[in-house]
Amino acid sequence: SSGINAEYGDTTLLMDVSAKCYIAKDNDFTDHNKYEMCCDMLDLYTDIANIYSHQPYDDDSYSCVILHQVTAPEVMLTKYLRNNLILVCLLQESCLKERGIINQNIRKFSKGIGKVLQVQSEKPCS
Repeated sequence: SSGINAEYGDTTLLMDVSAKCYIAKDNDFTDHNKYEMCCDMLDLYTDIANIYSHQPYDDDSYSCVILHQVTAPEVMLTKYLRNNLILVCLLQESCLKERGIINQNIRKFSKGIGKVLQVQSEKPCS
């Protein structure tokens, strides 16, 4: 997440969709209100997706929501990765002009997570 967060954002979380808990976070994430907002948005996304689909998350699941905050607008990007994991990025709205670079970083992160999960699944149980 550091590649995405360092250049563009405020907060990056790797979350379990069902449990609504973060598995990994950037170093300076301490805002409980933002965490609650992320959980609420995942619930909302899941509820809406369930209305229109039998499978709310797949490899193409991606969302971008502009949040009008008191100080400055933020954007919440979510990208479903795999194995019930979703990447949540809270970025400054001005970062949307660099969306191609952000998407490239998300793809690289997703591939990296895929490799880690593949290696984990190939290890024999002891």
